[in-house]
Amino acid sequence: MTRCAEYHFIERDLDKLVAAQRAWIAFRDRDCDFAASDVEGGSMHR
Repeated sequence: MTRCAEYHFIERDLDKLVAAQRAWIAFRDRDCDFAASDVEGGSMHR
């Protein structure tokens, strides 16, 4: 594999990793919002 091809392969994988991380953060935030919805308006809600 040439250096150019190797770099392209790494860059493509990095793009996939960043997309997966962003999707995970969005999921985490929605999940936390849902979990906190039970106490919304109560003394434990911020």
